[in-house]
Amino acid sequence: VVYSVINQMATKTASIPFYIVDKKKKQPGKKQIKAFANEIGVEIDLPLKRPNPNQTWGELIYLYKTFIRSTGNAYFYMVRPESGNDAGRPMALYLLPSQYVNIVLKPDAKMLTLGDPIDYYTLIYGDWYIKFMAADVIHIKYANPNYDQSGSQLYGFAPLAPILSNIEISLALKNTR
Repeated sequence: VVYSVINQMATKTASIPFYIVDKKKKQPGKKQIKAFANEIGVEIDLPLKRPNPNQTWGELIYLYKTFIRSTGNAYFYMVRPESGNDAGRPMALYLLPSQYVNIVLKPDAKMLTLGDPIDYYTLIYGDWYIKFMAADVIHIKYANPNYDQSGSQLYGFAPLAPILSNIEISLALKNTR
């Protein structure tokens, strides 16, 4: 029941066609792919016609919506060369499976300071243990009221988690009758 709601939301979101248009340089019948780097309007090229070789933007958005609704988190990993002409420029974007991503805090992390407490992210799945530097990951999450000094609030709170709890309680009560 819960997944069917998530699936419907994700399918609807992914079906929306989108692209970025630079209205100043728009040519009839031709899509312009541009983005703006900041509020002052500095224009940058958007190099990604596809987020990565394996997915379309619609597929990536579908997965994003599924992860954010089911786990409260979405982790985008940006592949960026460290050297050369394209150094630092995102060349591909992947969505990490949020149920397997852990946030690792800096050894001296304090939750009530101006500094970022996140050192890096890890993807742990079976025998895989992959480390992702914090600068290469975009973490989007829902607000989490569970605050503690170990960083629980850094993980998102899934909006549909209470529905699952209600279903589990209902099933448990039904089985005790």
